[in-house]
Amino acid sequence: MDIWPTVHAERKALADDLRNLGTEEWATPSLCGDWTVRDVLAHMTSAAKLTPPVFFGKMIGSGFSFDKVQEKGVAANRARPRPTRWPTSSRW
Repeated sequence: MDIWPTVHAERKALADDLRNLGTEEWATPSLCGDWTVRDVLAHMTSAAKLTPPVFFGKMIGSGFSFDKVQEKGVAANRARPRPTRWPTSSRW
């Protein structure tokens, strides 16, 4: 079964849900520990960019601490400006 059409549809639905969030809504605490809505999205986007070699390289560079890998990925992606324009394609 090809899961990618479902993945792309879910990503598009998420983008639609996030499209009109204001600054306060991006800073809303999530159900994920101390993370905000923006932090959760930063985690999701950083994880989506990892390949197995990159992941293992980051694990080695973080002393084999999965938490540190996540913290670094969230921090790197949190620093990006909030999207002002979302992709129109479901393939992002």
